[in-house]
Amino acid sequence: MMAVISGPIAYSAVTDNAGNSAYSDGWQNGDNGGSGFGAWALTSTANSGFFIGNSANNGTGGNSGNINTSGNSWGLFANSGGLAGAVRPFSAGNLAVGQQFLIRMDNGNIQSGGTVGFGLQNSSGNNRFEFFFVGGGSSYTINIGGVSTSTGIPFTANGLTLVFTQESANGFSLDVTPSGGSTSHFTGTMAASDISRVRLFNSNAGNNAPNDAFFNSIEVVPEPVNTALGVFGVVTLCSVGFRRLLFHERS
Repeated sequence: MMAVISGPIAYSAVTDNAGNSAYSDGWQNGDNGGSGFGAWALTSTANSGFFIGNSANNGTGGNSGNINTSGNSWGLFANSGGLAGAVRPFSAGNLAVGQQFLIRMDNGNIQSGGTVGFGLQNSSGNNRFEFFFVGGGSSYTINIGGVSTSTGIPFTANGLTLVFTQESANGFSLDVTPSGGSTSHFTGTMAASDISRVRLFNSNAGNNAPNDAFFNSIEVVPEPVNTALGVFGVVTLCSVGFRRLLFHERS
């Protein structure tokens, strides 16, 4: 079974990618490319940091799939216990019901115990939702309020496209599409619907280019109908029998 989503796509004014001119001299604290977001707040410990680079250079063999725009993605490195975190607020405030946050993620190799992923937070920095991979694990993880659940999606260094939708009554849904793979669908309930920023992180993934983490193409989309799946172009979905799991915040 195959479905093709095509036709006109309503692009949001809340968008940014690593190909923008704001990053022509690298990725630095206070950079503010694109539109509809506040400036990046970049924090790092020893043995970690940020750069603009080619996401095809991570993973085994240094020639994996990529999430680049004009050859570039936002890169984070962290080794020897280092932690790099990048926070970006939404200028318009909290996500409204029906709004979607889109992001592309390309983790490289992750050493045992290292973690790469992103979180959606409120203005106080409380995580409402996290998606990440822990080195040595078998699949990506969703964390809601300290409760972590395996997604069943196996490790890939070729990149993933993720679409988070704010639902009513503190609910959410998430579509995850690995490069060249089928889409998995998840739903759940958070502690509150006050998401107003994104945090990217690389915690001790390991040394050298194969372990670098990359992100790109962030966007907030007002209209949820078919827009998100089309935001990176015309998308073909194979095996449209989504994996459905439920996640709920503990009170």
